[in-house]
Amino acid sequence: MARQKEMADLKRERELARMEQEMMERLKVEELMFQQQQLELEMQEKERQRLEELQRAQEHLEKGTAADSGKTLAEISDRYGAPNLSRVEEVDETVLSDVNIEKDILSEVDEYLGL
Repeated sequence: MARQKEMADLKRERELARMEQEMMERLKVEELMFQQQQLELEMQEKERQRLEELQRAQEHLEKGTAADSGKTLAEISDRYGAPNLSRVEEVDETVLSDVNIEKDILSEVDEYLGL
């Protein structure tokens, strides 16, 4: 009789342990789902903030382009050492094409001579 009671107690303890383990697994799954939802919300919030920043930057750029059309990059950016692009000299493209023609002729001569 005592043995049967012991077996019944063990069976009940196993059942309780199994139920407790199942509950722990469910809680773990719920916690993981909650963490995933939190991450998704954070990502959505960051994306929303990034889009707002881009929109503000675009609006600022559009306003700045209209208002500052005669200003240099250094004047627009208010940063020390920014290049003054209005003073950059453009290279004459005809000179570049002459140099390219000379290079082509030299390479053809080199090929002809086998160099």
